[in-house]
Amino acid sequence: MNPRRQLLLAGLALAAPVRGAMPGMGTVYANGRCLLDGRFVEQDLYVVDGRFSDLPPVKVQQRVDLAGGWVVPPFAEAHNHNVDSTWGADVALPRYLRDGVFYIANPNNLATQVAPLGARLGGPGRPEVLFSHGGITGAGGHPQRLYRQLLERGVPLAPDAAALADAAYFEVPDAPTLAAKWPQIVAQRPDFIKLYLLDSDRFAERLLLPQTEGVRGLDPALVPLVVARAQAAGLRVAAHVETAADLRLACRAGVNWLAHLPGYLGGRDRPEAYRLSADDARLCAARGVVVTTTTGVARMRAPELEAIRAVQRANLDALCAAGATVLIGSDNYLDSSLAEIRHLRTLGVDDATLLDWWSRVTPQFLFPGRRLGALRPGYEASFVVLARNPHDDLPAAVESIRLRVKQGVRVEVQ
Repeated sequence: MNPRRQLLLAGLALAAPVRGAMPGMGTVYANGRCLLDGRFVEQDLYVVDGRFSDLPPVKVQQRVDLAGGWVVPPFAEAHNHNVDSTWGADVALPRYLRDGVFYIANPNNLATQVAPLGARLGGPGRPEVLFSHGGITGAGGHPQRLYRQLLERGVPLAPDAAALADAAYFEVPDAPTLAAKWPQIVAQRPDFIKLYLLDSDRFAERLLLPQTEGVRGLDPALVPLVVARAQAAGLRVAAHVETAADLRLACRAGVNWLAHLPGYLGGRDRPEAYRLSADDARLCAARGVVVTTTTGVARMRAPELEAIRAVQRANLDALCAAGATVLIGSDNYLDSSLAEIRHLRTLGVDDATLLDWWSRVTPQFLFPGRRLGALRPGYEASFVVLARNPHDDLPAAVESIRLRVKQGVRVEVQ
């Protein structure tokens, strides 16, 4: 061979990455049924330096027999407020870990209340939470009434209602106020921005009604301005929505995800306002806006439940038919996203689809810069092992978790 060509080939070989090159010490998880591309395949898993490897470790530190268990990526919760303080986390985090939920998004909280949680969140063996901190709402907007009610019930959020302003929420009635408050909003270092839309097509009318004080939304004209500022700051935007009109506004303004499925909590009064058309669903899919389910909270409205469920079912069907992305989120302060899975099954969503939304789609959306949500070489070695096939009965399988591992470290459950 020509010496110059030989040197060139040698240089290319040194420069090229070698797949599975020289793993070091690690763990072998043997005899598992691993979820790969929607199917369960019998194979061993190799974990080196907190990631899956395609080759066994050079030195096996530990060999774990999974005894035929079903291995799936861990689950996510795209909407809950229960990790909101040290006392809230004391209850919520053990529940999440028990249910195999390692990734959580809290789309409205007080930054001062969650600051002490830093050492308990993130990294191997610990759950991870994204926080929006205070959301952006309109004059007399949601969630002001809710926070006042919590204070009246003795929840230790702040000294008084006045201390919640520009902390638990940012009241923004106009563009100059948005510009003035924006530095304070980003100074809290949110992981994403939350804004509120409630019956946006009736915004002017509701602004004049005393009974809507505390449960209004942001002026529709301000939504594109919020999105533009968030994008300039490198932040995604989640929108609280109630109606189909809210979805259309959010999608056209460029938000990234909807914190609720339209009609999640309404359906008997003005059902036509909550029901998505095929065009609405296609708009959502075309703009790449993801939708968080939060359907289970309808159970608190027992007299209206069947009417609400009918809207929920129709809207999910429309979004799925259009190819929109669906995230699992419960907005159920007293439970994890497992409760949402149970409710979605009653709407006719099959277990295989729910497992994919819960273990792949939702975590990959919440943490887009990470390689997670799959049992593949190079991905974070995070998984749960179930004693039952989740494609047969997902909630029952979750109740049978045998083992939890996050980034190569076993997760201990209280």
